[in-house]
Amino acid sequence: MVNLTKSVSYIGYGDAQPARTLLHLGPVPSTVPGLLTHDVDETVRPTHRIPVLTGGRRPLDVAVGIEAPRLRSHPRLDALRSRLLAGPGSGDVAVGLTAHEEPARSPTAPIHRNEQETSTMAITETRLDVTPLSGNIGAEIRGVDLRHLDADTVAEIRKVWLDRKVVFFPGQDLDQEAHLAFASWFGELTEGHPVIPGVDGYPNVFEIDYSKARELYASYGDVSTRTQGLDWHTDVTFVERPPLGSILRAVVVPPSGGDTAFSNQQAAFEALSPTLQGFLETLTAVHDGQAAFQSAFDRLGPGKWEGEELVELRPVVHPVIRTHPETGAKGLFVNPGFTSHIVELRRAESDALLSFLYQHSVKPEFTVRYHWTAGDVGFWDNRATQHSVVGDFGDQHRVIQRVTIKGDVPV
Repeated sequence: MVNLTKSVSYIGYGDAQPARTLLHLGPVPSTVPGLLTHDVDETVRPTHRIPVLTGGRRPLDVAVGIEAPRLRSHPRLDALRSRLLAGPGSGDVAVGLTAHEEPARSPTAPIHRNEQETSTMAITETRLDVTPLSGNIGAEIRGVDLRHLDADTVAEIRKVWLDRKVVFFPGQDLDQEAHLAFASWFGELTEGHPVIPGVDGYPNVFEIDYSKARELYASYGDVSTRTQGLDWHTDVTFVERPPLGSILRAVVVPPSGGDTAFSNQQAAFEALSPTLQGFLETLTAVHDGQAAFQSAFDRLGPGKWEGEELVELRPVVHPVIRTHPETGAKGLFVNPGFTSHIVELRRAESDALLSFLYQHSVKPEFTVRYHWTAGDVGFWDNRATQHSVVGDFGDQHRVIQRVTIKGDVPV
């Protein structure tokens, strides 16, 4: 594997046509600019990382990265695809395309990830129109209608979701039935929340209307404080089987503010020293929902979770480092919202270590911040992330609805 992200240059085209940019390294054959000039029908943005395989008789010596929604059919483009599909030993040029091509087109050569890298802008090979939003977390997926899906498209979405940890679908404008139907593609649904009742007629839909601060405080406890500052947490870790993931629908978005930030807990774990990683893998932590939801529980009575009555908020123990059941990746699994202490340490030691982990786990390099528009849908992997609403919208109206997917026991 040759990483060609160092020493890149840009080529701009004349003023007589839309600006197009080619990201390249090394000598570029004269046919490639001509190909781009005539065959790209929208502005081309340079890709951020172009991993290229070596193989055959000699390594590939040119890498071209194109990021464009559509490419027109052209004999030179078809010939170049044929050379790529023939294998690395058959030519000098490798083209990495992040493009949503027409179904009739032949697929481009896959983009391969360097297995030594833990954070990369390259994403899993997919036919979806995917735009990464930061170095190691977050992506927008466009060109798909969540009301009309098939098994192949769902598999593609899941692949990108596992890679990017949280994905966003702009402008979907789902109603509650469509919201639930989309979530059902990814697993069995739980109740919207183990303590807070769901929307009338939709027990699997959990709604937060942040403009009703006093009602929120009376019903939801400290949820109302999330209109101020940041309140990092992983959803519902105070139960034996925390959710697999959550799917949020932006119902009402304030004119300014009200973003949500997400943090990649696998990247945070990988950034720690091997010695600390090993130590953390020997530890377990208590997760307790009483501080956040006991007042609501006392007011509302028993809740419901996974179809069973929840008669008390009983603390549970989870590993500090969780192994992802689908990818095998390890990540931090403690959060300031619900983790009370580490079992194997004295309280002062636990407080000091958790304080460090809480600060480390949400460093900017592990995060993405998303600005919602009403109708957007976001889907995050609750097993590998923390998130927080950014409480900068004051008294402006903000309403979200969330559907939660049943998870498993963390190991």
